[in-house]
Amino acid sequence: MLRYLPTNLRAPEIASELFVSLNTIRTHLRNVYAKLGVHTWADAVKRARELGLLSPSSAQALIIRRKRRPRSAPGRALTLPARRRTASNV
Repeated sequence: MLRYLPTNLRAPEIASELFVSLNTIRTHLRNVYAKLGVHTWADAVKRARELGLLSPSSAQALIIRRKRRPRSAPGRALTLPARRRTASNV
């Protein structure tokens, strides 16, 4: 999570990149802010750099991209196999 701070990504975009909920990102940010003793995104980046947790130059910050889960083709609904009817699920 800390490596996403110097990027221009907003919390919802980070959540999407990491495949977690927005609330999870907010919780992590709150914990990072508390541990760094700051209250804003910019102050967190500055403090993390001071502590050596982030590289000093991030003018050209790299956005770490994770492999996306495969999705169905656009416009095509994902179909699931039919469930067999048995005496236990009727």
